[in-house]
Amino acid sequence: MNEKKHAFLIMAHNNIEQLNLLLNVLDSDVCDIYLHIDCKSDIQISDINKMKKSKMYIYKEISVFWADYSQIICELFLLEKAIQGDYCYFHLLSGSDLPLKSPEKIAEILEMKNDIFLHFTTVEHLNQALDFVKYYHPFQKQLSSVNRRKKISVIKVVNKLFLHLQKMLNINRIPDGLTVKKGANWFSVPKDVAEYIIGKKDWINERFYNTKSGDEFFLQTLLYNSEFKNRIYMLNEDDDYRSCLRLIDWNRGTPYVFRDEDFDVLINSEMLFARKFDWNVDKKIIKRICSFLLENKNI
Repeated sequence: MNEKKHAFLIMAHNNIEQLNLLLNVLDSDVCDIYLHIDCKSDIQISDINKMKKSKMYIYKEISVFWADYSQIICELFLLEKAIQGDYCYFHLLSGSDLPLKSPEKIAEILEMKNDIFLHFTTVEHLNQALDFVKYYHPFQKQLSSVNRRKKISVIKVVNKLFLHLQKMLNINRIPDGLTVKKGANWFSVPKDVAEYIIGKKDWINERFYNTKSGDEFFLQTLLYNSEFKNRIYMLNEDDDYRSCLRLIDWNRGTPYVFRDEDFDVLINSEMLFARKFDWNVDKKIIKRICSFLLENKNI
């Protein structure tokens, strides 16, 4: 196994200028990039910058919808492509994320580690969302589109009635003996764990197809109930994003979009990555972070 090389798996759908800056700052001898562009996106493969050092594999095959199983399909698609390479760690990012350390520094920090960096929410938050995986949610793709346009729609009424019927029939998709867990879908995992996840694709499909926000349950549930549980970093179930090495601020937003005034907090953070950034909200902070990292490869 290559003790230094990393794979960055990126799911993106908009803001090509921001995406190209992210790719530029990741371009390094110590990593390769596996990029998926949402099929619905206006971004064309020809719009994406070429890499000078990293190998980059670009795909535009899956139409991804919020809270739908297509999120899981896309994550597993990228992971399955990447495990064919020789990497020690696999990092899932969105096009709205940025590293807070250079790729070289990230490789140095994680050198010889085998921890699983994965976020777990609190038991209270988990219980509030348990219906997302307890019942069938076959209309998430449609709801993902409708929710952005209408407060009331036929599909929303049908969905509500269908969930009510399942409750009346005491439907429960969670099998006895399975402990369900929840957290953010962004992760950093070593090679053997990545291979284990792909080996469980059928199990994941059986348990999480037609769930709501299944991408926030499937890895936490799979790995918590596996032999890898004792390798999960900071498994405290306290909603602390340090467990996945990400700086994410839910106190000021859903999550908060970082601005230029947050620059010092960001570059002085011990975290390896941060989200969220938006070119249309504050492009200056994106440019500053990327310029800083390109000028400081050892930071």
